[in-house]
Amino acid sequence: MDWSVDHFAEHRNNKVGRYAVTTKNLEAGDVILQESPFVVGPLKDSEFVCLACYKPLENPIALCKTCGWPICSEECSKNLWHKEFECSVFTNCRMKYRIEHIPGPQLECITPLRFLMCIDRNRKRWATEVCAMEDHNTLRRFDEKAWEAEGNNIVWFLRDRCRLSDRFTEEMIRKVCGILDVNAFQVPVTNGVVRAIYPKTAILSHNCVANTQHSIPPDSLILTLRTTTYVSQSDELFTSYASCLLPTPLRREHLRKSKYFECTCDRCEDASELESHMNSLHCISCDKGSLLPVEPIHDFKTTWKCHFCGKKMLGNEVAILYEKISKEIEEMENIKSSDEKLKAAEQILKSYRMILHPNHAFNIQVYHTLSQLYGRAKGYTLDMLPDTLLERKILCCQKVLECLSIVGPGQTRLRGATTYELQLALRLTNKTKHEYKELNDKEYEQETERVITMLEECIIILGREHHTTNEAKLAKMADKSLDYLIKRPDLSTVVQSEVI
Repeated sequence: MDWSVDHFAEHRNNKVGRYAVTTKNLEAGDVILQESPFVVGPLKDSEFVCLACYKPLENPIALCKTCGWPICSEECSKNLWHKEFECSVFTNCRMKYRIEHIPGPQLECITPLRFLMCIDRNRKRWATEVCAMEDHNTLRRFDEKAWEAEGNNIVWFLRDRCRLSDRFTEEMIRKVCGILDVNAFQVPVTNGVVRAIYPKTAILSHNCVANTQHSIPPDSLILTLRTTTYVSQSDELFTSYASCLLPTPLRREHLRKSKYFECTCDRCEDASELESHMNSLHCISCDKGSLLPVEPIHDFKTTWKCHFCGKKMLGNEVAILYEKISKEIEEMENIKSSDEKLKAAEQILKSYRMILHPNHAFNIQVYHTLSQLYGRAKGYTLDMLPDTLLERKILCCQKVLECLSIVGPGQTRLRGATTYELQLALRLTNKTKHEYKELNDKEYEQETERVITMLEECIIILGREHHTTNEAKLAKMADKSLDYLIKRPDLSTVVQSEVI
């Protein structure tokens, strides 16, 4: 298949506007398109960073010798994104970076300025790919505080202080700010995180069960969009702008605030979230049923009702509960000590086991964290895990994978990484069971074949990622483990070096 040709077509309708469909049958993992960013720059609320490599800067402050704005080295001062864009503008208007305002709002103008200059330099791509992107300015302006700050920090600064009023109108500056706000991807690079605009990828509509996934290497920043499942010719392609491990009200809230639309996909409209029960509560009244939202797309304005006994819970009560648990999970994830984080994660599961459905999104989030911690945390490394905790790791992985089979199907990075964790634990438990005659030779051989299949899947999924990513490193280790198992299936030894 020729990857130099995009394998999608743009269509339009009155409901979503632009959307994308495939132009041929695509297998899971096939490349749909590859594209370079139209513009790259610092995040909207950027900390004090180098404008070329985006490395966080501290005192003593390093400034570009030409324009006087944050640059960490002579090499970075020659970076084209800096030298040929804001550096020339600030030099011409003699606008120096005001050090006393660190970090301040000054860096907010950088990416919009680069965007505007890219339009001047690439009129064809602007007209054919970028101009049609949504800015949602009619909705963005309702946030009066943010709209005013944008007017001061970007519009007025560029037009007045940088003397660009003859080149860029307020309307045009507002448009690029809106396009960035609504469409920009956050992209990890070697030293930090940037935002970038990928116009073709932005054509895809959102769905809370996506059938595509993108990868962006930190060096080239060329985005590769792939299918995660089989997609038939003329079927619509979907991306997701919200984590699949969030319950419906929180996904919809995120999309409302960041993308300015109300999601009404099949998952959002279904009370059971496609039978995943990621938004269901355990009924403590009858202890047999589950409470599901009566009208799911009304978020916390609806009522949760038990399908077995009819017990109800008000939406505002659920909202308070969700806020409390979300805060606890966030605090747990921020714990630096790995062993303390593990204990806190287990405590969250214990605290809400009689309140949340076993498959609730919050539980799955915690299971995912635990699947990574068992085998890595201090005092819980693979060589220290007793059989009971190996079984615990297996359970955590299985819970995540069961959920993903519904809300994140196909060849996703999350599936690949979780499968890798699962096979580690299975190899150890299988070996122990075989030694203690709990598995006979034939059963052990069958279990080893199962692990081999998992490793092959990991290599396929994670091997596509950039060599600097953790996923690619897992794929490399999976390849070594696979080679070892094929040569010596009788010795499924797992060593700590297989964990990163």
